[in-house]
Amino acid sequence: MTGFELDRKNTKSNLRAEFHRDDVTGREMVTIRIKGSNDTSIQKVEPHHISMWPVEYQAFKTNNPDIEIGGTPLMEIPGMTPEKVRNYKLNGVRNVEELSELSDMNCNLMGHGVLTDRSVARLLLEARSKAGASTPAPKKVKAADAHAGAN
Repeated sequence: MTGFELDRKNTKSNLRAEFHRDDVTGREMVTIRIKGSNDTSIQKVEPHHISMWPVEYQAFKTNNPDIEIGGTPLMEIPGMTPEKVRNYKLNGVRNVEELSELSDMNCNLMGHGVLTDRSVARLLLEARSKAGASTPAPKKVKAADAHAGAN
């Protein structure tokens, strides 16, 4: 396999996939991106890709740009700005839960303030968990927003 190897048991939550059709060959392809990193791997679609990302694959097959994602909106983090949300989405981070799961290395790669935002995200989720607050229902987002920067 070219690019990075997939450890399907441990890294699915750290990966983003965008399915597309190759303009030259017409073959189904998948661009896999590590959340919070610019590293990508473009591969021919195999059955394990479809099983890892069934929602994204279905959105591609039905030409439906809206996919369901769950989680807490990034704007619920105190001090979050629309510009920071845009930057996180460009780096594959779509919600508070994903931000809280970023590694130290990916936080450092994304720039100044990300470690602090991750800490605040973790505190927010911990406080909600203790208070018994439920996670908001999934909302529809444009596939382009869900996979921003994965091209």
